[in-house]
Amino acid sequence: MTQLGHVKITKSDFNLFREAPRHLWAKKHGRIEQPLSEFIQHLSEDGYAVERLAMEYFNALYLPRHPGVELRAQQTFSDGPFEARVDVLLFDRADGSYSLYEIKSSNEPNKDHLYDLAFQAAIVLAALPVTRFFLMHLNKEYIRGGELDLAQLLCADDVTDDVLALLPEIASLRAEALHAAQQSDPNLLGFCLAPRDCPCPGVCHPDLPEFSIYDIPFLGKPKKMELIEQGIRAARDIPDGFGLNAKQWLVVERARTNNEHLDRARLKAELGGLRFPLWFLDYETCISAVPLFDGYHSQQQVVFQYSLQRLDQPGDEALPGGYLSLGAGDPAGGLLERLSAELG
Repeated sequence: MTQLGHVKITKSDFNLFREAPRHLWAKKHGRIEQPLSEFIQHLSEDGYAVERLAMEYFNALYLPRHPGVELRAQQTFSDGPFEARVDVLLFDRADGSYSLYEIKSSNEPNKDHLYDLAFQAAIVLAALPVTRFFLMHLNKEYIRGGELDLAQLLCADDVTDDVLALLPEIASLRAEALHAAQQSDPNLLGFCLAPRDCPCPGVCHPDLPEFSIYDIPFLGKPKKMELIEQGIRAARDIPDGFGLNAKQWLVVERARTNNEHLDRARLKAELGGLRFPLWFLDYETCISAVPLFDGYHSQQQVVFQYSLQRLDQPGDEALPGGYLSLGAGDPAGGLLERLSAELG
């Protein structure tokens, strides 16, 4: 990390802090343990693809209709230790004002996107007279037919009022983020409540029991915090009378006794109602922010593979089948044709 007292806080750093202060601390102190998954890398690449299409939209469609506007892309601004790189700034030469666009690969904006944009706004407003703030995202109503129609694919929502309303909170949060990053010991900082997805479990959840309160299904944040404040992290230590439902208590009992819960009567009833032949279908999909084929919309799952097994009678060996698309076109047609043939 950089020397304490000279920490730089970027937008991604700020987002880590909002997840949990210890996540930011771990990044700045080299304690991130979990590399980005291939899926997260795919989402990141999708984001870059949408940014490229947005730039194509501005250059090919927007600027020719607005000759008095100048585009400035990927500019970096600093305000003390805080730094942000802006996707798009549009400079209006007529009045000297700016509009700032944050580009997202989602179908609609959410609250996290507003915080992203407000963090940038707090920095850029110290340098430029930005009067309007936009979130550009994908249009979930657009269905591809032929070449991409960028004017239909992309939407821009004016969120100026929302962004300006967040600025006082952003000022407080970024001061807290800087303070968290500069600490020598993370133990007094807030931690996340999702150890399975935590990028730094050794920082957020050191010595976590093998069967912890985080393994209790559908246990909400308030109840997790109530247990943590009582010093309880192991599921087996949850006291009798604590507010759990029947299914959650089954899990606690499993943790206490190390015995599996098996409802044989219910299993027998379920299996007894099956009629042969039995089919076992599994399939795989890939999601794409930008619709790849005609008839698809943004962020739609594309089925490209399946495996199918048929069991004719109890005790028989399952008969295998399946399909994997290796072509460059839409896999749906070939996949459905093969599946229909196998099902008869």
